[in-house]
Amino acid sequence: MKRAVIRLFLAIAVLGLSTYSAQAADYPGGKPIRIVVPTGAGSSTDVLARELSLRLAEKLHNSVIVDNRTGAGGSIGAQAVATAPADGYTFLMGTIGVLAINEHLYSKIPYNVERQFVPVIEVARVPNLLLVNPSLPVKTLPEFVAYAKSHAGELNFGSSGNGTSPHLAGEMLKSRAGITATHVPYRGGPEAMSDLMSGNLQFMFYHVTGALPQLKNGRLRAIALAAPTRDPQLPDLPTFAEAGMPNFDVTAWIGLMAPAGTPPEIIALINSQCAALLALPQVQQRYRELGAEAVGGTSAAFGERIRAESAKWGALIKQANIRLD
Repeated sequence: MKRAVIRLFLAIAVLGLSTYSAQAADYPGGKPIRIVVPTGAGSSTDVLARELSLRLAEKLHNSVIVDNRTGAGGSIGAQAVATAPADGYTFLMGTIGVLAINEHLYSKIPYNVERQFVPVIEVARVPNLLLVNPSLPVKTLPEFVAYAKSHAGELNFGSSGNGTSPHLAGEMLKSRAGITATHVPYRGGPEAMSDLMSGNLQFMFYHVTGALPQLKNGRLRAIALAAPTRDPQLPDLPTFAEAGMPNFDVTAWIGLMAPAGTPPEIIALINSQCAALLALPQVQQRYRELGAEAVGGTSAAFGERIRAESAKWGALIKQANIRLD
C-alpha cells in the first residue's frame, strides 16, 4: 500500500514537471505578455517599463504590452497582478513603494509581497539628491545641517507625496542629522519643485533627471547625492558618504514580479532575457538618459533587496510614526 502511494506521488510529481516543461517550451506562443505598471503614463516607472517592454517584445518575437493601473499608492496595480493567473503572461513592474514601503505605511493593503509574488529581476535604480533653494547660504552638507539646526522648526521640505522615497529621504535626513523640518506633501514632484524654486520650500529630495534642468539654469542648488556612487550626469556632486554622512542611500528602484506559482522555467526565461537586454550598452545608455541605472541580476538577488529595503524603511517609518490611514 505504501509503495503504491509513493508511486502515485512520484507520478504526480513527474506529471507536474512535464507540464511545467511543456509550458516553458511553448511559451509565450504568440499570446500577449502584460506588464502592469502601478503608476501613471509618463511617470519614470512607466517610461522605463515601456523601454524594456519594447525590447523584450523584439527579443521574444511576441507582443509585450504595458498596462497602467494607478491608484491607492500602487496597490490597485499590485492587487491586479497578485490575483492574476500564474501562467507567465502577467507581470508587475513593482516600485520601492509597492514592494517595500506600503506594508509599513498602511494598516492593511490588498496584497502580500512575500506570499503572493515571486521576484523576477531588478530592472533599474533611480537615485535621489538633496536640493535647496539657492537663497539658502549653504553649499555643502555640513553647512546645510548647521543652517537647519540654527533655524530649527523654520524649514519646510516638499515631496511628491506621503510615503514616497523623497518624503522618506527627508525623514531620514531629519533623523540622521538631528534637525527639525516640516514635511509638505504634493500631488507630484513637479509641483513640489515649483514651490522649492519659488522659495515656499527650503529643501527637498528629487531624482537627478527631473532636477537637472533647474540645476543648470541656477534655479536650484544640489547639495549631495543619496546613492552609493556619484552620478555621471553630475560628476562633481558628492555622495552623502563623501560629504560626511555614510550609509545614506535613498535610491528608488523598480523590478519585475510575477504571481506566486508562476512556473520557475518561465521566471528563469524572463530573467535571462531581461538580464541580457539590461546589459546592452545601448540600453544602459538609454536608461542613463532617463536618469536611471540599468541593473539586472538574479531573481534571488532581487528578492534579497526587497527584504532588506522593507526592513530599512519599516524601521524608519515606525521611528518617524508615519501612517497614511
